[in-house]
Amino acid sequence: MEANTYHTPVLLQEVLFYLLTARNGFYVDGTLGGGGHAEAILEQLELTGKLIGIDLDDDALEAADKQEAAERKRAGDVKKLTKGGNLPDPAKVHVRLWKKLETNISVWIIDGRLVRSVFDIDFTEGGHDYVYEFVPQNEVWIDNDLEEAERPYVLLHELHERNLMAKGWSYSKAHEDSSKIEYHCRHHPNELHAELAKEGWE
Repeated sequence: MEANTYHTPVLLQEVLFYLLTARNGFYVDGTLGGGGHAEAILEQLELTGKLIGIDLDDDALEAADKQEAAERKRAGDVKKLTKGGNLPDPAKVHVRLWKKLETNISVWIIDGRLVRSVFDIDFTEGGHDYVYEFVPQNEVWIDNDLEEAERPYVLLHELHERNLMAKGWSYSKAHEDSSKIEYHCRHHPNELHAELAKEGWE
C-alpha cells in the first residue's frame, strides 16, 4: 500500500486496539482525512464488516477517493469486467435477475463492490438507467451489499424515481418524491406491497 501523502495517522495502534471491537462490525470514521485510520481499520475487517468515512474537508475527501480508487484498481476488478482493453461490460456485474417487469424493466441484483470499483466509487444501494449512464437501458440495479430486508424499500425508491424521470421529472424532484415514499413505507411497512404494485412490481 502506498504511503499516505495527505497526513500521517496518529495513535494508529491505539485506535485499532480500543476501537476495533468486532471484525464484522459497522464503523464510522467522522474525520476521514487522508484515510489512514480508515485504511488500517479496513485491513482488519472481515468481508461483512463495514466502514463509512465522513469529512467536511473537500481536499481530504478527494485524497481518500483517490486512495480508494487506487486500491480498487490494485484489486483487479477492472480486469474482471474488461477484455483486451475494451470498455467495462456492465452485464458482468449482474449477480441474478430479481424480476423482469411487464413494463420491460429488468431488476438486477448486482455486485456493488464491482460497480464501485469500475464504474462509480460512490454507487450505493441502487440505481437505474436514468441516473447512471453505465446502467443499461431499461435496467434497475439493487446492490447485493444490502440486507434482504432493506431491498424492497430501495427497490421502491428506485422504481418510483425511474418512473417519474421517464415522465420528464428532473432527478432532484423525482429523488425527493421517492425518498418521501420510501420513508413513509419504512414507517408503514404494511403499505409497501401496494406501493410497489403501483410501480409495476406485482
